[in-house]
Amino acid sequence: MTVVSCWTVGRVSILIGLLGVLLGGCQAERAATTVAAPTDDSSPPDGAYFEFETLPGDRMIFKLTDADRIKEARDILSKNLQKHVTGTIVKAPRPYTKPWSFHLDPRSITFNIITEQTCDGAIRFVEEQLGSVGKTILLDFHWCPSSSRLTREVPPSTPR
Repeated sequence: MTVVSCWTVGRVSILIGLLGVLLGGCQAERAATTVAAPTDDSSPPDGAYFEFETLPGDRMIFKLTDADRIKEARDILSKNLQKHVTGTIVKAPRPYTKPWSFHLDPRSITFNIITEQTCDGAIRFVEEQLGSVGKTILLDFHWCPSSSRLTREVPPSTPR
């Protein structure tokens, strides 16, 4: 009986050891393929620029770097779809956002049919209340202007 127990325990130990090696290998492989998210402007320079409007005369240019989002924006324009721009506000201007003092994080931008009232606001409103963004309004910096509409794709040389 003791011989069988020792043999069984030894076999279980070997299986546990093999399982540890396999799982360790998976974790090492996963770690090797994990890439840190790029910071706001470390994204590839081959993005595309688009303009949207919230009120007549209030227009803003934003940058997209994700190929699927760029295709989606082009589809919205070519098919005249009614989708709204949403994204995360970054309290820093970019050369392409003049005269506004903020921009949208290119990685956060999406397009939606319906937006929430809690993240609504025209471009001018956000600019005027920028000091309150993240404090008393747009607490998570998420902005979803319900009156937004894409107006055009901007040639890369224009916004810089």
